Amino acid sequence: MRRRLKRLWRRNRRQILRVWSRISRTITPTGWFVLFATALATVLGATLHWVEAWFVSVVGRC
Repeated sequence: MRRRLKRLWRRNRRQILRVWSRISRTITPTGWFVLFATALATVLGATLHWVEAWFVSVVGRC
């Protein structure tokens, strides 16, 4: 069981790293900023009921 989990972890870790490297090469710094702003606005809008944050969240996804 332990050996199987270790093998599964290695395979998934390599795949995650491969996908992450492709994503990081594709997205520009401005894109990272928009992703961060959208995620932050979603969290703030949900937790603090800020209408402005929900607006930024929706606009960031478009």
